[in-house]
Amino acid sequence: MFGKTALAGLLALAGVAQGQKVLTSVPDSVSAVFAVDESEVKTLHTGESAQVMASWEWAKADAGKEWTLTADMLYVRAYYNDELLEETELNTTCLPTSYDSPSFTIAEGSDQVIVFEISADPSFPEAATAATDGELNSISRGVSIVPLLVVIFFAVVLQRVEVALTLGIFSGALIVNMMSFKGGFKAIWDTYLMNSIADVDHTYVVLFTMFLSGLVGMMEKSGGVLGLSNSLVKFATTSRTAQLVAFACGFLLFFDDYTNALVVGATMRPITDLMGVSREKLAFIVDATSAPIAATFPISSWVGFEVGEINKQLIKIKSNNGGEMPLDLQDNGFSVYISSIPWRFYPIFMVFFQVILIAAKREFGPMLIAERKAVVYGRTDGGDGGIKQAKALQDANKPLELTPKRWWNMIVPVLLLIFLVLYVLFMTGVDVVGTGMPVKEIIQEADSYSALLFGTIGTSLITLIFYAIQHKHEGQIVPPTPKGFLAKGPAVGQVEDEFAEDAEGPRMLMSPTESLDAWLQGLVVIFPAVIVLYLAWAMAGVMGDVGADRFFSAVVLESGVQGELPAITFILSLFMALCTGTSWGTMGIMYPLTLVTAAEVAVILGDKNLFYAVVGSILSGAVCGDHCSPISDTTVLSSVATNTDLTKHVYTQLPYALVVAMWAILVGYLPGGLGAYSAAIGILIGFIAILVTVFAIGVPVVHSTGRFDPITELYIRLSGNTQLKEDTAAFYENGGEPIAESVAVKTTDL
Repeated sequence: MFGKTALAGLLALAGVAQGQKVLTSVPDSVSAVFAVDESEVKTLHTGESAQVMASWEWAKADAGKEWTLTADMLYVRAYYNDELLEETELNTTCLPTSYDSPSFTIAEGSDQVIVFEISADPSFPEAATAATDGELNSISRGVSIVPLLVVIFFAVVLQRVEVALTLGIFSGALIVNMMSFKGGFKAIWDTYLMNSIADVDHTYVVLFTMFLSGLVGMMEKSGGVLGLSNSLVKFATTSRTAQLVAFACGFLLFFDDYTNALVVGATMRPITDLMGVSREKLAFIVDATSAPIAATFPISSWVGFEVGEINKQLIKIKSNNGGEMPLDLQDNGFSVYISSIPWRFYPIFMVFFQVILIAAKREFGPMLIAERKAVVYGRTDGGDGGIKQAKALQDANKPLELTPKRWWNMIVPVLLLIFLVLYVLFMTGVDVVGTGMPVKEIIQEADSYSALLFGTIGTSLITLIFYAIQHKHEGQIVPPTPKGFLAKGPAVGQVEDEFAEDAEGPRMLMSPTESLDAWLQGLVVIFPAVIVLYLAWAMAGVMGDVGADRFFSAVVLESGVQGELPAITFILSLFMALCTGTSWGTMGIMYPLTLVTAAEVAVILGDKNLFYAVVGSILSGAVCGDHCSPISDTTVLSSVATNTDLTKHVYTQLPYALVVAMWAILVGYLPGGLGAYSAAIGILIGFIAILVTVFAIGVPVVHSTGRFDPITELYIRLSGNTQLKEDTAAFYENGGEPIAESVAVKTTDL
């Protein structure tokens, strides 16, 4: 394939003799690269098909160095490892600027060399020839996943995902730089991290995340978050209602998983303790409503990141398909995000699972033991899973004692955020397609980055004013006064100043300075996640350069896996998130690895829903892996916010996560990917499957015989410690009178 782009004014043809012409402009900046599927690659895989892609510009020749043509032709030839690939002619009627060689197979051996020459003469004399060469490292396909294995290994061993990702980047940089330690180390910083930080889309995501986190800090400091939680707490009068309120709080805090975990955990902990709910169960509710809810709602801190990653792959898919999306797939990241929501089976099923467990008051596995110990022995301290010395992370933005805790100071900013994001989203779409077009087309062309960023900026600024025009005095909201606007707030953490200032009269609920301080404090929580984000983006770049996406594509296509692809990507994402502890990092790696292949498989099957199923399966697997991982940020945050022992939180939650994952695969991704039924039918069947599972395996926390589920029952019998079982039966017979806990029971655990 030859490029024939005309560059007017760069070429002058002047007659010299009959049949001869002179080029006063000659090829300049000639380059040649290895390409696979017409895209430049940084690493080659032994046995794959590649080609030489050459390009050049035209520059005015120095005096005496013009090229003389014997015909209106240029001559090119390409070599691979000293073997001539092709020697051919390029017509100069329309000035050529590129050349693609025939395909060839990459041979074994680490160093692969190409040479490209372009000349005015078929004999390729040095004076009338421009040449260039290129060299790349060749590896076997399996080596391309070594950086990923490095990340997984060190994440498990060190339990520091930041260090693991950095080492993974370094290992990939070594491969790309032909095992040069100096080149690999240098590439970490000036190539991969620099590209990650300099990317405009990445900047949008980080800015949106920061503004949202700052806004959350303001809502916390204003007392709005605590006020809403307190309003809901009024409904928690039993163990069941306390758990339902905790779930409802998590559902309402849909916009950020960190906020969800910290706020719900710290707010509900005293209530659930009083109602006899174990800390392990509270930690599970908090963890299982944070990421799943934030990952499913289209307005949350997850959206910008996901849309950005999806958009990058849509550009590749469109480029590979001649500039058009195959199967009429949507070419807007936000639209694809929306279309993938019904295919996010794991977070959807997890919501069902929680509600059914709470409503039925049934548990199984280690959670059943934890709940029984809390209920049967009348524990009001959260049971054995509680950590008495833990400290809540949200203290920095804890509202002042005399600050009125009003629910509207959270609800109003959240509603405003939703309105502004949707408004900007709609208007950016209108700017592209014009007025009067269908809403679907407008949303498809909308700029979600701008909507999320300017929506959070606008909400932060308006919320600052909203808090300033509300005045407080003696713990109440009072009408604003001119003097109140001038009153100075107390220094941070100085309670004495707060009471002294309040005695002087009303003042702003939060002054602009206080709002700014709270906004900045809100960034503290998100900062570690931003570091992981940049490292994950850099890691994704490394994985692309070593050809992991080509490896995955080859394995899938050559193995004949097609409809099973959503289930496979779910399992891969689960495993990766389990080992790395980061769902965002997992998505940052898995989207580039799988989405192009998913589009190809969707074309083969003629089913565009398979593509959306793969998008949903990556997010679902990442969230599930997070739930199973002891090094996951949300797992750790849920444990700390609820003052729960991390190990106990992980092993009580793990069986639940795996059961939900099993049904997500069996009734969701496998049949859905194979085209057996739609996502809606999958969700319905999943609900029925989970309902049956809870009642078939789960056992009432308080049971007349004290029996456990079959697996736990077997463990209890093998351990020989049946005291908890006997005490549960006695508790039931005594009408719910707490039993004195024995030493033997304290050691009953899984």
